[in-house]
Amino acid sequence: MKVKAFPTFEISVRSLNPDMQQRVDEAISEMENAASLQQLTSVLKMKNSQYYRKRIGDYRLLFEWQKKEQQIVLYKIELRKEVYKKR
Repeated sequence: MKVKAFPTFEISVRSLNPDMQQRVDEAISEMENAASLQQLTSVLKMKNSQYYRKRIGDYRLLFEWQKKEQQIVLYKIELRKEVYKKR
């Protein structure tokens, strides 16, 4: 699948430690090599939202699946406790 990243995602990845950055790179590679969302591990659709989340340790990678374009758009990666806060 095609994977596109928003600037906010790039900024959030740079703030992570090198080990976590490596894990994020591996998750992105998994997304690029998958033929469908069902082939991805640790992915769930968020309730009452168009976004999905991928679990990477204590972090959650938030993304949107754009079915028409057949691409994933990465928005941000945050600690679990921050991602689920109501905003």
